[in-house]
Amino acid sequence: MPSSQKIHDFDFHTDQSFKKKAVRSGGITMLTHFLDYGIQVGSTAIIARILEPSDYGLVAIALAATGFFFIFKTLGLSDATVQREHITHQQVSNLFWINVTAGLLLTLILFLGASLIAAIFNDNRLIDIIRVSSITFLISGFYTQHQALLKRSMKFSALAVNEVTGISLSVIAAIAMAFSGMGYWVLVIRPIIYTASIAIGCWVLCSWRPGLPCRNSNVKPMLRFGLNTIAYYIVDYLARNSDKALIGWKEGPGPLGFYSKAFQLFLAPVSQLTIPLSGVAVSTLSKLCREPSKYHSYYLNAVHAIAFMGFPSSMFLVANSKHLILFLLGEKWAGAAELFSILGLAGGIQLITSTRAWLFVSQGRTDRWFYTGVVASVVMGLFILIGLQFGTKGVAISYTTFVYLALIPSLWYAGAPIGLKFRQIFSVIWKTFCASFLAASVNWYLIRFMQNFSHFIILLLSMLIFSISYTAIVFALYGNAKPFISFFELALMVFPGIHKKRIRLTQKTTFQNQSTEE
Repeated sequence: MPSSQKIHDFDFHTDQSFKKKAVRSGGITMLTHFLDYGIQVGSTAIIARILEPSDYGLVAIALAATGFFFIFKTLGLSDATVQREHITHQQVSNLFWINVTAGLLLTLILFLGASLIAAIFNDNRLIDIIRVSSITFLISGFYTQHQALLKRSMKFSALAVNEVTGISLSVIAAIAMAFSGMGYWVLVIRPIIYTASIAIGCWVLCSWRPGLPCRNSNVKPMLRFGLNTIAYYIVDYLARNSDKALIGWKEGPGPLGFYSKAFQLFLAPVSQLTIPLSGVAVSTLSKLCREPSKYHSYYLNAVHAIAFMGFPSSMFLVANSKHLILFLLGEKWAGAAELFSILGLAGGIQLITSTRAWLFVSQGRTDRWFYTGVVASVVMGLFILIGLQFGTKGVAISYTTFVYLALIPSLWYAGAPIGLKFRQIFSVIWKTFCASFLAASVNWYLIRFMQNFSHFIILLLSMLIFSISYTAIVFALYGNAKPFISFFELALMVFPGIHKKRIRLTQKTTFQNQSTEE
């Protein structure tokens, strides 16, 4: 079989089944992400009872010292393979060897630099921890392109099985190691087992095999794509950590602890929705770049779906920030509640703004993505410096204000090359935003009459109040049940078995009715 044919097998055409496959891929990926999250939370509850807090702290230091290197893990070449309209066997082979070489270099850099990092933190245990952990970079290089080809062909069901298998194997091994008394090495070896499992799974699931590297394969455009992606991630990494660095510098570890915990909780609903959908969205939109109307339709439907879930989730957390913090973290974290309520106001908006990455990457315009990142980082830095004059609360207000102000220019600039207007995006999100805000206001007002209940009971009652309020307001704004019907139809596409069962049940009922009439 010709090598070019091997790559052609991973192309996906926009036939009649495209919409169902795209929607089902998104649903499966989200479910897998939530399942992974549940497995990790459960395993953490077990392992944390065996290990000491100092074990987690030691590994956290190693991760903090090496976290910057994760930006270079794929060199942005995974997205380059997914986004490319046509790609050859030799191009992917060259990218494969570039990823392997990059993984080897990152491993060597960390292996040789481990002693210096340990000296900075004055703990020689970090030497072995960093050196062993660096193996994950080398392993990742061997499966990056295989995973990209599976995404390119939208084989997300296979990727989901591989992901759950990797998580499960690493969790089982970690629990066994914890009970055997391996201490902090449990936290070091677990990611290696997970990465190795993913690598093996990708090679089993993907039939493509790399050839030897050669010249004249025309990978320069893909390398430029990857370099722009890395440049954006570097700028974004520095920007995302600037607020915490400045608070730590001026206010100290105490206020920073409250702020970082509030920020972590604020990001939770955002990341739970955007991370699993990102790969599916980029893969799908990349196939539709030559069909702008279908591109617009898919993107707007996806944005409406995440707004329908994301806005009420973030607003509910804002309305119940105090009781949520006290229930989850205890009284000593009460100082994080107000910060959480301020940051939470930006949750839904940041969720929508983050979809600009789908637009930039799917169109191959990572250069525009990088420019956006530079401008956004500078402006956000100025906002944070202003807010810092008023403490952590000022920083939280500044950050939230920036997120709202960045929404329009970010999405306008991202959608311009494909002819997507911001007013189109606004038309599918404003009603759910208003419904969520009003439902949160009702919830917040009624909480005042529940102060004699426990935090847990208040949260349960708030869920009921918010759900009823949100549903009623959505009905009032839309004038019909269309948003709920659309959401239900998407669920049927994700679970076709339910749809078939419903059809069979309907057919059976119809047959029985006809027999009765006869």
